[in-house]
Amino acid sequence: MPLPASKTAPVNPEQINAIHAEYREALCGAAPGLRERLDHGTMLPISGLMAVADRYRAVILDAFGVLYSAGAAVPGATETITELRRAGLALRVLTNNASHSPQQLAQRFAQLGFDLQPEEIITSGGAVYSAAGLAILGDDPYLYLGRPDSVTHYAPHATERMVNHPESTLPWSQAATILICSDSAFYGTDLQPRLEALLSTRSRPLIVANPDLVSPSSKGGLKRVAGMTAHLLHQHYGGELIYLGKPFAPVFQQCLESLPGIEPQQMLMVGDTIETDILGSIHMGMESCLVHQGIHADRSLEALETLCRSQGIHPNWVTTTIRS
Repeated sequence: MPLPASKTAPVNPEQINAIHAEYREALCGAAPGLRERLDHGTMLPISGLMAVADRYRAVILDAFGVLYSAGAAVPGATETITELRRAGLALRVLTNNASHSPQQLAQRFAQLGFDLQPEEIITSGGAVYSAAGLAILGDDPYLYLGRPDSVTHYAPHATERMVNHPESTLPWSQAATILICSDSAFYGTDLQPRLEALLSTRSRPLIVANPDLVSPSSKGGLKRVAGMTAHLLHQHYGGELIYLGKPFAPVFQQCLESLPGIEPQQMLMVGDTIETDILGSIHMGMESCLVHQGIHADRSLEALETLCRSQGIHPNWVTTTIRS
């Protein structure tokens, strides 16, 4: 069994950088002119989102690291949401969460003091039901890698087509694809050796709802998440990697479709992650603001700007906080 048995096994920073470079090259290869647009951002410093709010008709915010962190709202975030709404801007939260439904996330946000409705929350799990996601899955059986309690939200026709559903009578060998939403119930469970044994007989396309590679661990440092697990499976067993979440188009397209009448250049994407939030928004024609919080909070602002330049991904704005 080549994959580590623990989710907390050490994460290799060089591998993370290499995979992020693959994300960037995949998007640039499919979108002529994107490389030049990634270099075009001015990275101007601003003091909170209200400083530039009058330039836009919609603000799209990442969730973790921008609105909340460590189980609490980021200071000033709830007030900023209220101010943006009062200024007449449409709001969306765009998250690579493929474990919880918009309704569940809206309840969580309410507990943290946010006024956000389920229809304002776009999840990468929801991209499974996009035209792109459903076309990739087709009508064939599939194996679902995700939290058991997320099956009702993100596993299409689960009882009929999900080979590892408790009610399924389908043999696992009939799975045509692997749908990867979360790896929280994978490492160290019975699912891990069974899935690896299945893939060792024949590679299958890996449909990745959450391309995030790592997230901060409650014990400090970083832990692997679904995107990295998908990459490890691909590395050891082959199979095409097909991404639905940020920085790739399907989840962004869902966001655009939820804001009819507003052009991408009239939208501001606000995120703490260069390789998903900023890269993906520039790819879709939005403007972008990098927040010095979340996953890059330990870097200085100067180091963060240097990182943007080294990766060739330049947001329009940079801010230490979304609060004005």
